[in-house]
Amino acid sequence: MDIQIVTRGIPASADEWFRAFNIPEDELPGLTDEDKRRARLRHLNDEQYRRHLALRKFAKDRELAEAESLGRETTDLLAELGIEYRLKAVVKRGLESGWHLLIESKGGRAGARVWDIHFGPEILGADNVGPERQNLLTADVLRPHLFQALGREDALRAAS
Repeated sequence: MDIQIVTRGIPASADEWFRAFNIPEDELPGLTDEDKRRARLRHLNDEQYRRHLALRKFAKDRELAEAESLGRETTDLLAELGIEYRLKAVVKRGLESGWHLLIESKGGRAGARVWDIHFGPEILGADNVGPERQNLLTADVLRPHLFQALGREDALRAAS
């Protein structure tokens, strides 16, 4: 997939917290000098900060898998609309819930432009994180919002 993915690694799910805080100490990530400096600024000991790093990694890995899944589904849906649409990026912004899809059209029916389409909690579910959200990243869930945001209700009617 030739798209840019931007993730945050926060917030972590309850499962990720449980995993991070139950890793044996000898399996925790190591700390660089910069990590140690950051730990001191946060008033955390080395083990606490190592668990924090593991937690961030788990959350970031989940977000990456989610973004890749959303990117694949979106790319497949855009293919239904023809070659004029291309997914450029899947982005998490700040502390905002959900994902932004940056979609480019090169002309044709849509004209040359870039859409910033937000898939937020109203579509993906407010409390769904991890496997629960992955189950919602399907064409049936995404198609109506995506096609409507692109002004392609005609394709939505044709798909039903």
